Amino acid sequence: MQRMIDYAPGESDNHIKRLTIAPSVIYIGMEAFKDCTGLVDVQLNPVELGDGAFKGCTALESVNISDASTLNKIGKDCFNGCSQFLC
Repeated sequence: MQRMIDYAPGESDNHIKRLTIAPSVIYIGMEAFKDCTGLVDVQLNPVELGDGAFKGCTALESVNISDASTLNKIGKDCFNGCSQFLC
């Protein structure tokens, strides 16, 4: 079964440091993890990252996409404001 994440934890969930998203999740929705300021590391294998999916994640340093060949879209401003994240 393919799944998507459309939930936005937001600033109240800034205690999330590391996030591993199951391979069955193929879509990370618009602003799904916006302003998760404690998030440092993400492991995922989506087909699509929505607009602003990780916007404002100021501590984000690492995003590991296990199979980049499956990634069809990185939405606008997906990593905007991720000041620690180096592409």
